[in-house]
Amino acid sequence: MAATRVVEIERKFDVEEEALLPSPRDLPGVARVDRPVEHRLEAEYFDTEDLRLASAQITLRRRTGGEDAGWHLKLPAGPDERTEFREPLGEQADSIPDTLRGLVRVHTRDRALVPVLRRLGAEAFVLGENGFSYGRLHALEQSAALEAEARFHREWKKFPSVPL
Repeated sequence: MAATRVVEIERKFDVEEEALLPSPRDLPGVARVDRPVEHRLEAEYFDTEDLRLASAQITLRRRTGGEDAGWHLKLPAGPDERTEFREPLGEQADSIPDTLRGLVRVHTRDRALVPVLRRLGAEAFVLGENGFSYGRLHALEQSAALEAEARFHREWKKFPSVPL
């Protein structure tokens, strides 16, 4: 089965530790912001032990929970832009799909892909007056731990831009 292909545009900004997310209710055209979805989002990131994918700005993850549960491979495509390939979790949810493994083989050279990072969170949706979803706001606090070799622990706030 062929992977679904989409283009993602994402912008990231550095913020002070005490910064709070401005209320999206104050944005033009936003009619309501749903409460955070009660289900838990969990994303587990995979790479080689020497982080070959990360060094090439490539992301391979398995996400459970939320509307886009499944396998996601993100390849750089330009400034602030990435090409994303998606595969469903399938019967063997822990197995990296062969199609995605094939797309990164030039970088991994058949080295083992192991879990290196885990993120947990929740999300809320920003909706317009007609009920159209403008975007998602992910939980403010996300934590990550490198599992391959406990080299660091990092916490950050994620304020993704909301396309309006």
